[in-house]
Amino acid sequence: MNSAFRRLTADLPLRRAPESSSFPSDPKRVRAWVEALPRANQTATLRSLGDALEALQLQRLEGTRRLQLMELMRPVLMEGIGYLASQLQNSSFPLPESRRAQADQIANLFRALMLGYRLALIECCWPEGRVPFLRGGSAATCAQRSLEFGSRVLRHGYGLYRGAEPGIWECLHSVHDFAQSVGVHTKSVTVGGGRKSTARQIYLHALLLAVSNPYRFSQREQDEIWAITYKMALHCPPLSASHGEDAIAVPYVDDSGPGHVSEERETAGGIYWFDIGALRHAVDVGLSTTLVGDIDLKFRGGKPIRISVEIARKLRQGWGHASERSHSRLGAGHRLDTVIGLSGLHYHLCGGIDFDSFLRSLRVNANQSGDGERAAWAHGGSEMGRSPLLPATVLDQSLGGYRLTWAKEVGVRARVGELVGLSPAADPELRTWMVGVIRWLRYNHNGSVDAGIELLARRAEAVGLRSIDITGATRAPLRGIQIQPLRPADVHAECFVAPSVLDVDALQLEVSGMNEPIGLEHPEPRIERLGAVNLLENAGDYLLLNATRVNLQ
Repeated sequence: MNSAFRRLTADLPLRRAPESSSFPSDPKRVRAWVEALPRANQTATLRSLGDALEALQLQRLEGTRRLQLMELMRPVLMEGIGYLASQLQNSSFPLPESRRAQADQIANLFRALMLGYRLALIECCWPEGRVPFLRGGSAATCAQRSLEFGSRVLRHGYGLYRGAEPGIWECLHSVHDFAQSVGVHTKSVTVGGGRKSTARQIYLHALLLAVSNPYRFSQREQDEIWAITYKMALHCPPLSASHGEDAIAVPYVDDSGPGHVSEERETAGGIYWFDIGALRHAVDVGLSTTLVGDIDLKFRGGKPIRISVEIARKLRQGWGHASERSHSRLGAGHRLDTVIGLSGLHYHLCGGIDFDSFLRSLRVNANQSGDGERAAWAHGGSEMGRSPLLPATVLDQSLGGYRLTWAKEVGVRARVGELVGLSPAADPELRTWMVGVIRWLRYNHNGSVDAGIELLARRAEAVGLRSIDITGATRAPLRGIQIQPLRPADVHAECFVAPSVLDVDALQLEVSGMNEPIGLEHPEPRIERLGAVNLLENAGDYLLLNATRVNLQ
């Protein structure tokens, strides 16, 4: 028995010969049982299939027999999983209890499929860890399927911004290691629709998706990068014991992946290396041709892969090393108070008062607008603007941002791309706020939440924003935040973060604020008009824009 086979068979459930009361292992009986399932009731169908998979895990079967049974149940399982997954789309995080139960059920089914095919691979090669004559195709199918469903467990977790479940990476490493040791890792396996794949491609796809940091992508974008990185994996060389500058360490003997961000890769104790130099080169060449739209990634001996510039940039950022950062990162461990969202940050920036009170302090008439109405959310009561302070621990930091974690007890609710305020824990009377945006997010199994924060500005001020059209008509005032960006697009313009409902096509922008930050003695209100409104970024929940002062003389 070779070492790869010993690793493959470690820590698996004890199995025994089927008994008369066991779930049937005859393919004809199982086919009839599957056809009789209440397909109109997906909940009942999935429950029955889950019970069947669990029962089969405890039976000792011949390898090709188990493979037949798994193949009979797989299509119906995937149909039911697709039904459950559709109900989780556009969910808020962390998931409510009912949705969390559905998410756990999907993960459990993927894990059961992964284990079932792994057992079939073991039984195909039992007892010496060798592929019998004419069984190479069956062994390749078992390996490919086990790796596929292991990678789907990870993909499911990425979509929920969860960390990898224990045991998944160990299974991926061990199945690939054994498949490679017996030479079935490059055998093509039919995956549906006339398409074929190999165990090696599925494994490299899982690695590539991990190093692309899927936690920085929206749920919609994750569907896109899942498909793109699947094609890209065809152009990745096999793992190597030696490495060049474009290689990323893979902790092949551990239950962990290659690291989603560069800071996690620096300590990876990999004995093998994953070289993505060809992918980096293809993306760099593609990005050099245009700043917007789509690009074609070209590889030797393969069809070009079309990808949007925005997705290409995000992927390329994920593939970097810590040494490539424009700012070096420093260890930390100190605490920051944080607040999520524009409204909550505005509330704290103006000293803990609601928007109506803020406008009154500036002597702004909130009802003075062209249509005589106000946006309902903009003038909500004090409760609407309040947002609790959420203590976070900084894992490391640089001039460009922070990597931090919120403890389970904090109960943070956040999304990728959401605005966040950060303040050193200090006397509330002396508190200052920085403004950042959540670039990636990960909910860990211990209940904590890790995030990567890109810093937009180190200084910020609460303001009221009112758009003015070409006729001079004004809209209702909205909450806004004036910032001094770290990387200003125009040093002569003022920069603001505004709600996404602000009219960016307005001729002018009226800004109401204080000449001095609120909290000092006798602050003086100011109202000024800015022109040449320029939208810098539409992040969905908020707008980043700048404008220049208007000469009223």
